[in-house]
Amino acid sequence: MSSCADVAAILSFNKKAICIGHQTGGGYQRNHSGLIPETTMPPFNFTISVPLQKSVYHVDSSKNIGTGTIPDFEVNQTINDMLEGKDIAKQTAIEL
Repeated sequence: MSSCADVAAILSFNKKAICIGHQTGGGYQRNHSGLIPETTMPPFNFTISVPLQKSVYHVDSSKNIGTGTIPDFEVNQTINDMLEGKDIAKQTAIEL
């Protein structure tokens, strides 16, 4: 999910794409994926993971704080739309 969110954020910020659909699942301004080692903590035997890498993108730092990329055109597809084979995001793109 992170790499898709990265691409959406950078393309959106640089006005190279119009985003249609829902907010992305990953962060707009940064992500913490990559090196994430895990260790088990005794005596309770629980596992923790700590990201050791952070990627920060050249995007508007005052926009979408704590969220993913907000689409230019938000669309809501229902289960009934899916069952009927309708692709509301694609339909919206064609209408634009």
